[in-house]
Amino acid sequence: MNVVTGKDPFPFGTLATGANSATRPNLVSGVPLWIANPNVAGGKEINPAAFAVPANGTFGDAPRDVARGPGAWQIDMGIGKQIPLTERARLEFRAEFFNIFNHPQYGLPLSDFSVAPGPNGFGNIISTVSTTTPVSPVGTGTPREMQFSLRFAF
Repeated sequence: MNVVTGKDPFPFGTLATGANSATRPNLVSGVPLWIANPNVAGGKEINPAAFAVPANGTFGDAPRDVARGPGAWQIDMGIGKQIPLTERARLEFRAEFFNIFNHPQYGLPLSDFSVAPGPNGFGNIISTVSTTTPVSPVGTGTPREMQFSLRFAF
């Protein structure tokens, strides 16, 4: 994260500068980390009021991984059947299902506190996991996909 100038609504002071610098905010006591919001993915978002900008040149007191994103789970399934035709020949049928329940896999909330609050701001989830183009059944977060095969073995 780069050092943000004083013109921004949430300026950060850092001990290091450049792309690899990291500054954590201060936690505001008594304010919940999550608030309900049915208009965003996952139905909740990080509460920007739960965080405050630390003093210039210092790191905040928020612990590492203070708020985690939504979990990811996906169920894949495959079934097969071998049908003997003769002593040496058989027919094999196979069906594979990826993300069988078509469960969405949401990405992590935006964690850059210097981005102004709003629909694409701090704490909102604006992406899904592993959405490649073209969509492939490999990996978590892809839409439901089914594939069938029929094989004649002799």
